Amino acid sequence: MSNFLSIATVSTTLRRLLQDAVQQDVTGATATTLRPDAPAGQLPNPGVNLFMYQVTPNSAWINADLPTRSSSGALIQRPVIALDLHYLLTFYGSDANLEPQRVLGSALRTLHARPIITAAMIQATLDAAEVEDPQHFLLGSNLGDDVERVKLTPLPLSLEELSKLWSVLFQTPYSLSVAYVGTVVLLESEQAPQRALPVRVRHISAVPFRRALIERIVDIDPANPLPESIEINDIVELQGSQLDGSVSLVRVGEAQLQPIPDSVRADRMRLLLTDPALRAGIQGVQVRYQDGSESNVAALILRPQIVVDQPAVTSGELPIDFDPVVSRSQRVTVYLNEHNPPANRAPFAYSFEAPEANGIDDPTVATTNRILFAMAGVEPGDYLVRVQVGGAESLLGVDAGGSYNQPLVSVP
Repeated sequence: MSNFLSIATVSTTLRRLLQDAVQQDVTGATATTLRPDAPAGQLPNPGVNLFMYQVTPNSAWINADLPTRSSSGALIQRPVIALDLHYLLTFYGSDANLEPQRVLGSALRTLHARPIITAAMIQATLDAAEVEDPQHFLLGSNLGDDVERVKLTPLPLSLEELSKLWSVLFQTPYSLSVAYVGTVVLLESEQAPQRALPVRVRHISAVPFRRALIERIVDIDPANPLPESIEINDIVELQGSQLDGSVSLVRVGEAQLQPIPDSVRADRMRLLLTDPALRAGIQGVQVRYQDGSESNVAALILRPQIVVDQPAVTSGELPIDFDPVVSRSQRVTVYLNEHNPPANRAPFAYSFEAPEANGIDDPTVATTNRILFAMAGVEPGDYLVRVQVGGAESLLGVDAGGSYNQPLVSVP
C-alpha cells in the first residue's frame, strides 16, 4: 500500500509521460499540471495540460480493508482507502496550424500504448525529482511498492458533460479536451494496529451440536402464590431442555452462581440467589458449560425486599432499607397508596423518585442499602409502601383475608 504522496506521484508521472511524447511529435510542445483557467501565459502553447478535477472511491476495493477495528474500537489492521483519479487533458496551440489536434493525437496514442503506470516509470519520476531538487516533496513516495498498478482508461464524456465542466468549474472558453480515469490508488494509514500475542498451543475439541434452552424460571417455594415473584435468598428452578452437562457457571446479571449440587437435570436445575453481586431488577440468566457452549439468555425479575422502620413520617423524608443493595446508577421509585380509604372518594396515590445517584454522595462508593425519599404534598393518612428498582417492584404483605396490609407508613 502507498502513502499520501501517491496521488501527486501519479499526476507527475503522467505529466512526464505526456511531456516525453508530445515534445517529440510537435515542436516546442510541453505538458503542464495547471488549472484550465490559469493565465494564458502559464498554459502550454503548444502542449497539453493535465488537471485532476475529481476523485471517487473505487467500487471494487472500497471494502477490501474491512474490518479495520474490533468490537471494542481497537485498530486491528491499517485502514486503506481506494481511489479513482479523474483527469481532464486539455490541448493548446495554434488552431491555424492544428497544433491542439496534433498534440491530442500524440497524447492519445501514447496513453493507449502505455495505459499502465509501472514501477519503473514511478522510479524514473522520483529519480528526476531528486536531480531537480534533493529535497523534492515527492521523494518520500512509495507508490512503486503498491500491490496494484494505476491503469489509465479514457472516459467518454458527452458534449453536455464537457460544457458543464467548463462552464461551472472553470468559467473560461472551451478548449479541446478529453477525460481519463486512473484506477486504482490505495492510500494506507500510518496508524499501527494492536497485535495480540501469538497462539502458543492449539486445542481442538469436537462436541455434539446442542443448545441448552431455558424456558421458564420459577420460585420453588410452594407457599408462593406467584412462582415468578422472586426475591433475594430464594431458591429458583430453571426449567427447559438439554440443561444437563458440565456446568461451569450460571450468570445472573453480574453475579456468577453455581447450581445446587445434584440439582442439574436435562429439564431443570436449581440456584440459590445469595451472591452479593446480585441486584434487583430485570436480570439476564445464562448457563455456561465447560465445553464453551451457552444457553439462551432468559429474563429473571428479581424483586427488591424493603424495610420501612419509621412508622410515621414527620420530617418530609421517608427512609427505606433495601436488600439487595442498590447501585448508584439504578432507577428507584417509591409508590404510596392510601390504606383503607373512605368509600366516598378515590384513594390517594403518590410516587417519588430517589435522589440523584440514589443519595450516594461519595464517588468512590458504588452501592447503598438505604435511601431517603423526599416527600411533599402528601395528604395525612396511612399508606402502603412499594418500591420499583430497575423495573422490578417489591411485594406487599397480605393479611388473613387476602388484603394488602404491609409495609405501612403513617403521614400525620
